[in-house]
Amino acid sequence: MEHARLTVTLQLGHGTLARLAATLNNHHVLGLAYTTASPGPATAVVHVPRPDAPRAQQKLRRLVDVIDVSLELGSAGTAETPGPPSPAIGAAPPAHGPTDALSDGAASRADVVTLSPGP
Repeated sequence: MEHARLTVTLQLGHGTLARLAATLNNHHVLGLAYTTASPGPATAVVHVPRPDAPRAQQKLRRLVDVIDVSLELGSAGTAETPGPPSPAIGAAPPAHGPTDALSDGAASRADVVTLSPGP
């Protein structure tokens, strides 16, 4: 299936992921990866069918949290635009909470959430 990859840069805030999901609710989402790193913006990578891409991009740009949305067209499994991310079978879920300590003792947080449709 031909798909498009939308890379969304977001200002991290309370409810950002929920607003992102609600905005994409009416689109056939093939894959969604959401990454946060503190301090700094969050990044979401959304895979949708090509015909849905322009509309999804327009809707995402209207979100108050969105800084930028880039669109890359491709087909599943091409080198330029890989297919939707899929977690390894049996892999441990991502760690939640502080993942590393800086030299000054302050902790940073880097969580990754990946959602993919079932078989």
